[in-house]
Amino acid sequence: MQRTLSRDIQVPASYRLEKPLPALIDTAYLRSFVVVHEAGSIAAGAACLHRVPSAVSQQIQRLESQMGGALFLRGRRGLVLTERGRKLLPLAMDMLAFNDTALSTMQGETSGARIVVGMSDTYAASFLPPILAACNHALPGVTVELRTGYSPGLWASYERGEIDVLLAQACPASIIAEVVHVETLRWIGALEDPSEDSDIDLVVFGEGCPDRELAIDALVREGRGYRLRFEGHSHASVVAAVRSGLGVTPMLANTVPSPIRTFVPRIELPRLGAIELSLACADKSDGAVPAAFAYIVRQCFRRVRESPGSHRDTL
Repeated sequence: MQRTLSRDIQVPASYRLEKPLPALIDTAYLRSFVVVHEAGSIAAGAACLHRVPSAVSQQIQRLESQMGGALFLRGRRGLVLTERGRKLLPLAMDMLAFNDTALSTMQGETSGARIVVGMSDTYAASFLPPILAACNHALPGVTVELRTGYSPGLWASYERGEIDVLLAQACPASIIAEVVHVETLRWIGALEDPSEDSDIDLVVFGEGCPDRELAIDALVREGRGYRLRFEGHSHASVVAAVRSGLGVTPMLANTVPSPIRTFVPRIELPRLGAIELSLACADKSDGAVPAAFAYIVRQCFRRVRESPGSHRDTL
């Protein structure tokens, strides 16, 4: 009787499944995956997401279950992607970008929106163009206001709520931020036949610039004399002074204009060490313009790290 009944039941074509429907991937899981990868650990990623580590760990485990295997392995410097994780990463980034753009477009939040971005004049001159180009494509209608200055002042403005997204070095311990770039500070310029005991001609930014203090402290620590030949308050002015041969300056190689080459001085100058560029975002909620802008900044620095000519160093 059951076999006869089953043959008589006609299922409409719209209900016939040739194969099972694919599972849906929760974008919250993907966001946790991407942020944990960029932060290097569950704890650091959870801090960026303003969530407890156990909740983020559960999301990663559920995503791994959907993806059919582990996405991370524990390495010497923190979590590293497995082969499966490396395959998922660009797909996850594209899905999150599409998700954020769709939310912003359909909710109309970017139309007439305004965002205040803070960074130093040097970083603005070097890193901002591709960031703004991506912003113009992904966040049409958003007005970007840029505030430049030295890191201490910018962090103070961020804490007062005057800046939405900030890219700067020397992040205070009181502020939650994520490191997006690590690079060694180098001496840039030309020294003409200097002797070991001669003073070093310096081209620097004005007082309050962390790079200036690092350079002077390094020279003093090794007992090297120096002369301040030029003090500028913009990246363009410092570059002009170096081009004119006034002296050497501390600078990241990734921020040096192409006509100026990095160099190894004929005499040994003290090492300056690496600096960290930190990204802070005041509103990390899904669909928020600051969160979308911060995402674009992360992607641009990811490309800097992966580019063949990048001077990125690891601590």
